[in-house]
Amino acid sequence: DDDDDDSYTIEEFVDHVGIGVFQYKLILLAALYWMTEGIEIGIMSILSTHLICHWHLSVTQSSLLATVVFLGWAIGAPFWGYISDVYGRKRCISIGISFCAVFALISAASTNLIWLIVARFMVGLYCGTFAQIPGYISEYLPKNIRARVIMSLECCFAFGTLLASGFALVFLQWFGWRIWITMCAVPMICGACLQNLLTESPRYLLVSGQYDEANQVLQNLATENKKSALAGTLNKVVDTTRGRFSELFTDGRWATTIPLCYIWFASHFSYYGLQLLTAQLLVLDSWDCADQKSQVANQSVAIETCWQKCSYLDNNDYLQLMINAVSELPGVLFAILLIDTLGRKVTLSITLIIFVICMSLTSICLPYWTMMLILFIGRAMVTAASTQVPYVYVSEVYPTVMRGVGLGFCSGWGRIGSLLAPFTGQVLVTYHYQSAVIILCVLCSVAAFTALLLPVETKGRGLADVKDINNYSPVN
Repeated sequence: DDDDDDSYTIEEFVDHVGIGVFQYKLILLAALYWMTEGIEIGIMSILSTHLICHWHLSVTQSSLLATVVFLGWAIGAPFWGYISDVYGRKRCISIGISFCAVFALISAASTNLIWLIVARFMVGLYCGTFAQIPGYISEYLPKNIRARVIMSLECCFAFGTLLASGFALVFLQWFGWRIWITMCAVPMICGACLQNLLTESPRYLLVSGQYDEANQVLQNLATENKKSALAGTLNKVVDTTRGRFSELFTDGRWATTIPLCYIWFASHFSYYGLQLLTAQLLVLDSWDCADQKSQVANQSVAIETCWQKCSYLDNNDYLQLMINAVSELPGVLFAILLIDTLGRKVTLSITLIIFVICMSLTSICLPYWTMMLILFIGRAMVTAASTQVPYVYVSEVYPTVMRGVGLGFCSGWGRIGSLLAPFTGQVLVTYHYQSAVIILCVLCSVAAFTALLLPVETKGRGLADVKDINNYSPVN
């Protein structure tokens, strides 16, 4: 058929044109948006500690400030995944960054705990849109560099947490928490002002029946990258069943979706559990392995029962938080080196196994700085396993018609894990440190094994636009 000989897919067009100015513009915007997510995580780790003293809160009250953000995130991520598939990637991301900025400013203006909790919940709800950013960017990238570019965005996430701590060092101590949150909202405001630079995904336009618009975006892509467009016509693909969560479990896709949900849950639970557990270890007045349990427990009880004994974070604390943020970068580089060589599944499994080894070592008596180095490596590995490789895999394994709900649904399970992490990282660790470590190790050991059993390896595969049962059959 001559028509078939002169036709091409979006995958073929993007691979032909390659990466250039058009994608760099979108990647910079995505980096800015991803950085704002890191800022929000940084705010959560500092704000509740500060307000324990400033507003005389109990630990239970202060923990709500982080809990409600994750609750909003867990609810918002699947919802915005549906919006992304049905109404478009650009609209979803634009709404999210705009309202994140609005509610961040409302947070800064809150006069009591109730209003602050409501505002922080709304921030989390709209932060759920950020799960769509890797999928959106992946739809513009050639397959030979797709994974590395998406994972490089994690550097911006780490920079966001670093920036939140840096702003706290400068503004929180001298001008108060309201000015600090306002300054943290500036990147969000900038992102909201630049949202018109976003271009709707040609893959979404194609499957939603907007053929001419999709073709125009591809022509603009070739023009801005100063490359010749492919000759012929774009294949028409229309699917009216976009954004259906039920499709994640039909035609064999359950064998991919259910393990992924567990992996996201376990990795995010462990990521935030490790952060909280590390904070508990850092508050010890002296490092005594034999008395580790009682020191952590006594410190926790003292804070819970007597806020008058609390103390504000000082310069050394903020510097330690900044070092913790930097510790995520080696995990990024390590995973980038492996992902296109060993594949997504093996890379995910290796990072989880190294994390388990590191956490197991913290249960034995080690010198303080040796312990900190092990925790540093562990955080780097669990960062790769929770915020990098899974985003790449999910963006590639689901077709365009359900990529949004796939990312949103899995991200929602990840945030449920984050929501439950304090029960281990803050509560259980005060009673028995080793028990908290065992839970993290068991969860991630099972996740590492589960990753290897995923039926599809997406390394080197193009992105599918419509549902295809062959995409979910085991790969030899």
